[in-house]
Amino acid sequence: VGPAADGRVAFMAKRGIAVFERDGTLVGLDAFDAGAEMLTPELADGMAVTVEANPRPSDAGGDVVGVYLLSMPSARLLSARDITVGAAPRDLIALDHRVVLTAGNVTLVLPVPAK
Repeated sequence: VGPAADGRVAFMAKRGIAVFERDGTLVGLDAFDAGAEMLTPELADGMAVTVEANPRPSDAGGDVVGVYLLSMPSARLLSARDITVGAAPRDLIALDHRVVLTAGNVTLVLPVPAK
């Protein structure tokens, strides 16, 4: 649970994001598959970012996970891209216009694109 813009509240968990007004009115809800497991989303520059928790094989070989950038407070998908990982991601943090992702013994630093 965390603050969102204009006094709203964002509930962020491994199953997604829901944003509510102070009176309980739903403002935003992500459209991820209910069975998809993600790392807990992080707020970054007025957006939220999350990463798939379980790698999947890619057509090019190797394993990939999806990295998703969502608009806040609507939780509408802004961008999605796959990145190659050597192990399942385990930690995600937003820091200084970047996303820091740890997967196995590797730490990746990804830029958060401007709105």
